[in-house]
Amino acid sequence: KIGITDENGQKAIETYKDEIKSQTKLNFTKSSLTISDEDLNRIVNAELDLFKKLSAEITIESEDKDSCTVKVSTTYADINTLDENAANEAANEVLAMNLKSQKEINQKLVSTYIDKLVSAFENAEPSTEKNEKTFTFKKEKLDCNGTVKNVYTPEDYSSFGEALGNMI
Repeated sequence: KIGITDENGQKAIETYKDEIKSQTKLNFTKSSLTISDEDLNRIVNAELDLFKKLSAEITIESEDKDSCTVKVSTTYADINTLDENAANEAANEVLAMNLKSQKEINQKLVSTYIDKLVSAFENAEPSTEKNEKTFTFKKEKLDCNGTVKNVYTPEDYSSFGEALGNMI
């Protein structure tokens, strides 16, 4: 068994959600654009909903009394391409409007981009190919919701989480 408590699982989800929010807000700031918390949440929720469409397969490659090697295969979503296409489509639409004020251009660009990105996330399908990576887990006793069990946990939670994030 590979173990994680409900509490740690929820913390991981919240941490990932916070990271998506921070990175998205930073990207807007770097472009000298602002985004409302409401729009930021729309993007994050659409991205997380897209991730729910992905599938994963876990195979134990080897196992001994202290550790195991696990291969994880996942479908993925090409977030960068979806983002780039949404930005290009929004820019083309806004340019065609022949707006005069830079402030008006920026506001329209942000709202159009957000609408297009959310729509792209909502309509995206997972890849047909899979990304694969092998991880090493160590056996340890873990309190799983009040019951102590012998379970396998990642040798390095941080690099494990980062690697999984990169796979999807």
